[in-house]
Amino acid sequence: MEIVALDEYLGNIKVDFVKMDIQGSEFAALKGMEKMIENNPKIKILLEYSPLCLEESGVNLKIFLNYLNSLNLSMNVLWEDKPMQPVTNEWLLQNCGVKKKNSHLNLFLQNIEEPYKPKIMICSRCVSDTTISDIVFNQEGVCQFCLMHDLMAKKYPLDERSDRELEALVQKIKASGKNKRYDCVIGVSGGTDSTYMIYVAVKAGLRPLAVHFDNGWNSEIAVRNIQNATKALNVDLETVVADWEEFKDLQIAFLKASVSDAEIPTDVAIHGVLHDVAAKEGIKYVFFGHSFRNEGIVPVSWTYMEGKYVNSIHKKFGHKKITSFPNITLWTLFYYRVIKGIQCIPFVNYFKYDKLKVKKLLEEALGWRYYGGHHHESLYTKFFQSYYLPKKFNIDKRILEYSAFIRTGLMSREEALRELNAPYPYEEDAVDYVLGKLGLSREEFNQIMSAPRKSFHDYPTYYPLLRFLKPFIYVGFKLGFVPEIIYFKYFYKT
Repeated sequence: MEIVALDEYLGNIKVDFVKMDIQGSEFAALKGMEKMIENNPKIKILLEYSPLCLEESGVNLKIFLNYLNSLNLSMNVLWEDKPMQPVTNEWLLQNCGVKKKNSHLNLFLQNIEEPYKPKIMICSRCVSDTTISDIVFNQEGVCQFCLMHDLMAKKYPLDERSDRELEALVQKIKASGKNKRYDCVIGVSGGTDSTYMIYVAVKAGLRPLAVHFDNGWNSEIAVRNIQNATKALNVDLETVVADWEEFKDLQIAFLKASVSDAEIPTDVAIHGVLHDVAAKEGIKYVFFGHSFRNEGIVPVSWTYMEGKYVNSIHKKFGHKKITSFPNITLWTLFYYRVIKGIQCIPFVNYFKYDKLKVKKLLEEALGWRYYGGHHHESLYTKFFQSYYLPKKFNIDKRILEYSAFIRTGLMSREEALRELNAPYPYEEDAVDYVLGKLGLSREEFNQIMSAPRKSFHDYPTYYPLLRFLKPFIYVGFKLGFVPEIIYFKYFYKT
């Protein structure tokens, strides 16, 4: 068979895309097209990376990958079921090969100066788009998050039925707390949701214990909001303070893991603290302030949260021994929910909640103050949502909030799209503050920001077990044991 190099065969013809599937002969083919690659800076190459085929052709894998690097081409895995993922030599050597998770992969090579920009598709009803990798659309172009919203709205209607259900819930909670100091636990952060939740609970005649997890990132406004609200409403406050050195080590570990879930140490700890306090006080009800009408449902590809994930990230990237972190594993979840009988209540789903009106009410009734952005009562969250997620992962969490507002009639789709045309505003001083508090240099942070993006799929988690247990979780969901928000987030599709 006659063999000819592409440089010789094509000469100076302009080429912008090459597809090759040649069973281990990719090294030789690339060497024969070096001039073509040099003369076509916008060239893109799709090839099958098969370690078995390459080695059978006498190619050393490390030499082959180093050769790809020398061509000034970035390497990206083209997945069938998730977004294209930038990868390194080390990642390919660890994750692809005989007896490994991937026997072969589709590699998409492109000039480092020409990043791939996929076409964005947007839901026809809200503004959720394909920057959410696990988004799907039905035939009308409506995303699964809108359909989840509709199902949740049927379960928690804002009518006379919801008023009756709220009153019944309140009476049930009061009965469970008879002869006790408190009948429910409410997590407080100084934000709109948690402050209003305490306000409504007290007005309904409940006796909540307010619990705050201080992870070291409270803004002064948040602290004052918590103090003013609990004092004005005559609610006892219990504050659990994190061991700063341990918690800092955990946060840095998540940043080095290069995942979009770098805020979950706080979220997991809040759940752990609230359940722990409830168990110690003999309280059966824990209130959470997440509102599907105002915040939507967070995609699992943007935020995945559970205890095994926390442990695996810290084991790989952490340096300090963790002894005080209130983690939530499957065992602790079983202990709190089954043995202790603690129930989680999505309290804000039971009543009308217009955030603009609520903010004004809280200001007048409790001396509450706004902090400038969604969940910006935490200085770390402010950095995380305004800088880290948009810059590293192209994730703009305003999409979730605005989409929720659109579904509830608080914002028009056109207005939301106009707002999203402007980049998420951030303050450079806020970035400097976070780096200084974490003890990270600019060089270290730049390495974190430029590292290949990863996801929870790249680390040990309970996720494969959850998928395996899907039929049983569905039964639990139908019987009311599994919260609908959990089932919808992890399993629902259009």
